Amino acid sequence: MKKCLIICWYGKLPNYFEIWQKSCSYNKDYDFIVVTDQDFEPLGSNIILKKMSLAEVNELINKKLDISIKIEKPYKFCDFKPAYGKIFEDSLRDYEFWGHCDMDQIFGKISNFVTNEILDNYEKINKLGHFCLYKNCKKMNELYKKDGSIFSYKEVFSNNENYAFDEKTGMEMIVKKNNIKIKCIDNYADMYIRYKRYKMSGTTNYMYQAFLWENGKLFRVYENNGILNREELMYVHFQKKKPNIKVENSSYTRLIIGSNYFKELENEICMQDIVSCNPYRGKIYEIIETIKYKYIKIIQFLQCSLKQKKIWIKQKRVK
Repeated sequence: MKKCLIICWYGKLPNYFEIWQKSCSYNKDYDFIVVTDQDFEPLGSNIILKKMSLAEVNELINKKLDISIKIEKPYKFCDFKPAYGKIFEDSLRDYEFWGHCDMDQIFGKISNFVTNEILDNYEKINKLGHFCLYKNCKKMNELYKKDGSIFSYKEVFSNNENYAFDEKTGMEMIVKKNNIKIKCIDNYADMYIRYKRYKMSGTTNYMYQAFLWENGKLFRVYENNGILNREELMYVHFQKKKPNIKVENSSYTRLIIGSNYFKELENEICMQDIVSCNPYRGKIYEIIETIKYKYIKIIQFLQCSLKQKKIWIKQKRVK
């Protein structure tokens, strides 16, 4: 069963791009189409460079969706993710599922979690923008047009404000309204933005924990009652954090991942590695981080446009 994930990236590629690429290259049953204005050398045959200028992508979107918009800020692509099946349909004809992902993430073995049995029985996999799959058919490729969202797709696509249409008050509501068969897989690490430490949202965290990529698989390694435990995950999404990359080349087979650095490991991971890579600074430190985060969000709200304020207020009322 052929699957494809699409990512649109404009501007300089991030310092973790080669690590992202390598984790993708181990998922041979997925192709990864990178739509970008940058040049790079793909690390695997399943990584496909589709070089297009921003002007060319705007022209393609206007043609395929029959709208008139000029995307100016790359973050706006998040709102168009649910329409990638239509926008890039000419590149997706051979795939049974298409989807979208982010670049600030490292994949483990996707097929250990998204099995063929799941794909045979569901039309959509997961609901957040950093990893979604859609069945490649007219119904799902045009699902974004259906009722259910608090904003119509025409409003979302017709201006450059951010609606997060690919997630909660957009496609998630449309999926529910239209009785789409969806399977949500929660075996991934989605980092809290507010903390420097790599701390997972939606689950129990441990004082001593870090993440380990090893021969194509991803694990959270954590200490509990004096014992180091491993929990396999589909991917880690480090949420716009700017990692310190300590990797000299792409020949590594084991990589430790945390707030202090991403670093190649020659030996088995140990407690000292975890403490050094992803240190716990204490409860008071994390309370201060939360206060700072909320302050920044208030400032962002005050400084944004009136239109954006209205969008966020409407979303909050629903949530």
